[in-house]
Amino acid sequence: MLAVSVPKIRAKKHLAAEVRPRRVEHWLASLPQASAKDSAERLLQALFGQNRTALDAENRVSIMELYREPVNAAVDVLRQNLASASYPLSGRNREFYTLIGKLLGEVANGYKIVANDLNLKSKPNKSELVLALQRSMHFLGQELLNAYQNYSPLPAGVWCELHQLYLFAETHSLLNFPVAAPDSGSPDGLCTISDSYQQIVLVGACHPYGLMQGECEKLYRLFLHWQSSAQISADLGKRDPTGKFVIGLSADAAPVPLEKAQHVATNDQFRLLNALDVVREVHSVLRNLKRDIALGSLRNDGDKVGLDASDVDLIRRAGRMLSGIKTKRRSSRKEKQEVVTICCGVGAIHYFMNGEKRFENSPADANDEIDASAAAPPAAERYVDLAVPISAASQEESSEEPEPSDPWRAPVVYQSHTCRTKNESASGLCLQIVKPSSLQIHVGDVTSVKDNSRGTWRVGVVRWMRCLAEDVLDFGVELLAPDVRPVLVHRASKNESLPGLLLSGNAVLKSPTSLIVSRGTELLGEKISVIESVGTSQAVTPLRVLDRSGSFSQLLLAPPPRS
Repeated sequence: MLAVSVPKIRAKKHLAAEVRPRRVEHWLASLPQASAKDSAERLLQALFGQNRTALDAENRVSIMELYREPVNAAVDVLRQNLASASYPLSGRNREFYTLIGKLLGEVANGYKIVANDLNLKSKPNKSELVLALQRSMHFLGQELLNAYQNYSPLPAGVWCELHQLYLFAETHSLLNFPVAAPDSGSPDGLCTISDSYQQIVLVGACHPYGLMQGECEKLYRLFLHWQSSAQISADLGKRDPTGKFVIGLSADAAPVPLEKAQHVATNDQFRLLNALDVVREVHSVLRNLKRDIALGSLRNDGDKVGLDASDVDLIRRAGRMLSGIKTKRRSSRKEKQEVVTICCGVGAIHYFMNGEKRFENSPADANDEIDASAAAPPAAERYVDLAVPISAASQEESSEEPEPSDPWRAPVVYQSHTCRTKNESASGLCLQIVKPSSLQIHVGDVTSVKDNSRGTWRVGVVRWMRCLAEDVLDFGVELLAPDVRPVLVHRASKNESLPGLLLSGNAVLKSPTSLIVSRGTELLGEKISVIESVGTSQAVTPLRVLDRSGSFSQLLLAPPPRS
């Protein structure tokens, strides 16, 4: 018997389930098209009843294949509703997430029952057994993907069942038999058990809770094209840990980097995932993608795997995470329970770090070459899902005459929020928010944290998030630099000014001088003026992008000329 859990068959048959394939097909065609939620709920109810009703394996697999396409369609629509959700999930978004997880779980149950029943036969139909195993793996992987995408706790036992299904297929030499899988996204419409397994374990090796919103699913689809470059073996001998991960087949966990695995010996319960060739493939795609972007067209890899210019950062991070090399912590972490204030977005950080007031000096005061009349109000932040400024006019109606445009005061109201620290080190913090809270935060957001006891703001980037419960969210903030100052960035070429954050270089930390602006602001190679609140101004030139997310761009500045 397969080492997987299946629902118990009940004495009463037909629990809200139709078990005749022709009638099932007719019933599926009658599902409501206008409401994905209604369709998903009806599909869940029908699958729940069917999975607890006695059926022969051949009949059950035929019915499950009929359910597969309607389930995928309903799940895709529900996932679109979660595309811009805030975390922790609440209300309707929580309902959608839970419904998706239950529906995917019941589909996986149906195929696991088929695989289990076929395995009990003395001469099982090999093609049907391979199909049932591949489908089980696919939908179990989708369950994990659903949790990763929404930064939620992983469903218990799913990783362990995936590992056990792989071990069963490996033992019976079934890993590389192709089956038709039109929903896999494969160019030829075929997929193997090995493909489905390696696709999800590669995602699991990429620290999914540290991916930005929506990136997990995109990475999952990309690995369909690259997973064949990975190798899984039982040899865990000492070797270069680069690109190597350990899979514990009896563990309910994703692969861990070989460098982190302690006291692991070669035995039947461990496998080595070698992703080094995948890393090389990723780097090759990244080089070609950059070249094609520079030439103005995606001629090669971009067309094949559906990449565009916005995916450069994702590909770069995927290669770095798949290298499997653990970054050594520079300082120890200590437990710390304090209330802190936090704000998100370049504009909000600029406002609060400057004492919640406008700069006192005009551009003309700081540098006579800059025309004060040309300075525009700070540009609206683009690609920022969080800390979207609230229009002051929407707060309350005013009968007073509107004030003249002031280039030093943003015509918006920014918000700050409170949360609690869990632990802290010199390079970062682990913070926790508990609902109800209006704070909306995403991986990749630039944030500023104020220690209320010291009254100082520190700037960092949200690197990971994880929901511990329905109303509790932990997130990690990597601090960027010890000296961050709010500045105004003036672009003479476009006669506009926008808020920015100047990060001073630090020789001890080996960090260069850089500038943070809102994502979507193109400044590379352009001569700009950086104006500080004290009135000083300096001409700088951004050379290249050091870091970038959906919230900000961090630009390396050219060093000042030698005197």
